[in-house]
Amino acid sequence: MKVKFGLVVLVLGFLGWMAWSVVTGISGLTKTETEELTRYSKEGTLCEFNVEYAIEVHNLKHVMFLFIPLGTDHFYLVTTEDSVEPLLVKASPSWYDKNFNSLGLARGTVTIRGEVREFYSQSKKSIRTVNSKIAELNVSVSEENYVDCDYRTTYILRLLTAVLLLSTAVVAVVTFMRVGQMSKAAASAATIYMIVAVLASIGMNLY
Repeated sequence: MKVKFGLVVLVLGFLGWMAWSVVTGISGLTKTETEELTRYSKEGTLCEFNVEYAIEVHNLKHVMFLFIPLGTDHFYLVTTEDSVEPLLVKASPSWYDKNFNSLGLARGTVTIRGEVREFYSQSKKSIRTVNSKIAELNVSVSEENYVDCDYRTTYILRLLTAVLLLSTAVVAVVTFMRVGQMSKAAASAATIYMIVAVLASIGMNLY
């Protein structure tokens, strides 16, 4: 009885996480309304602004389980045409090479469309070092928020996460039922399989 109850709890948890991934993924991809960017812009705000200058000042590597690389985020210090205070923008190196010259000056009009995000606590420590490096320029950037130009990728990963969770849940339940409902080994295998899938999906969403 305990085995069945534990499996039901895991399945419900998976369905909840999967539903969250689908809803937030679709809502993020269909977001179109933009707001003016200010120092008080909240997380999730979609904004659009023109940039005159940009230079890479920080990169942040992501790993899962302490050793599996998930990729590297590149952060650029930018100045805008409408005098918004200097801020950090997360974008790809190809975006920078395409839009800016070797001095960091924009090639014509460069418009950024991105979503305001909050730094994770670990990232905030890294950003403090960025501010110490650029202090001599008499500028500083927010250690709380940044603008993510690759925000759509995050939402696409959430939808992929939902597919991963659904397929994993089906495999785990089928395995559990085939080996035997009362088998502790089967229950343990199903539980471990599903927990690993959750951790993997969290890692995908952090990237």
